[in-house]
Amino acid sequence: MDKIAKKEIPALGKVDDLYSKQIKELNEVKKGLVYMQGERRGELRDNFFSILRTLNTQNRQKMKARLENTIFPGIGARIEAIRMLPELAKAYQNSPQMLKTIFRNSMGIAGIAQ
Repeated sequence: MDKIAKKEIPALGKVDDLYSKQIKELNEVKKGLVYMQGERRGELRDNFFSILRTLNTQNRQKMKARLENTIFPGIGARIEAIRMLPELAKAYQNSPQMLKTIFRNSMGIAGIAQ
């Protein structure tokens, strides 16, 4: 049936190739973030949030690239915005108005607030 459909609809082969490439990339990302077998299959790994927290470090560049290319474009910038908040809060602790502005802008960049 697949051969017949691809013969009748020429673009179907290209779409099928693209889709299978995307599925392969998604499975590659899931392998590092989700349990793939056993009783906890489909659940987030115990170190999931640790992985996200360290996504902008040197040893996580491949994981970050896979996430940005497959399911979460811009995740690196969002994580960096969130990671900078404690430092900014400390630097501007005597200026509540500036803190409020920084917090609001960071949440917008992180995609947490509209």
